[in-house]
Amino acid sequence: MGPAIIVVHCGFGLTGLTLVSRFLLPKLKIQIHDSEFSSAMLQAVMVFYGLAVALIAVTVWQTYSDVSKIVSEEATTLGALYAM
Repeated sequence: MGPAIIVVHCGFGLTGLTLVSRFLLPKLKIQIHDSEFSSAMLQAVMVFYGLAVALIAVTVWQTYSDVSKIVSEEATTLGALYAM
């Protein structure tokens, strides 16, 4: 079932790509300088996205470290209580 779903979705994607490039793009009259502007904007957006992902990763790592430290302290405390 999985390969069939993948084939169907790829077929829809390729059909849509073909239809858009054949019928829609000529009507929009897209020129080369339009794609240059789009690529510059995409690069700017991706820089901000990369910075956001990096900051999220740092925050998650710090939270993981804090939780690991707390769990270790609790395990040590429980071990000391159990030894009594």
